[in-house]
Amino acid sequence: MKAIKVLINDGQIVPEEPLGSGRHEAILVMLDPDPWEQIINDPRPRPALDRAAEEAMEDYHAGRTTPLDPEKMS
Repeated sequence: MKAIKVLINDGQIVPEEPLGSGRHEAILVMLDPDPWEQIINDPRPRPALDRAAEEAMEDYHAGRTTPLDPEKMS
């Protein structure tokens, strides 16, 4: 199993990386409407979330983070 990022452009699914040759099967999960859009754009104060985001950015800037490896996410 492999996770890849795709774009949906005018109803066409376009992978952001080459898929290689051969047949590929996939399951596309789409949330409608996307709840994250509402969550991210919600103007209400969220001090705990803001604090967690600041801590995450501090860890990132201090070099205490590592990129996610999709091959290890199963």
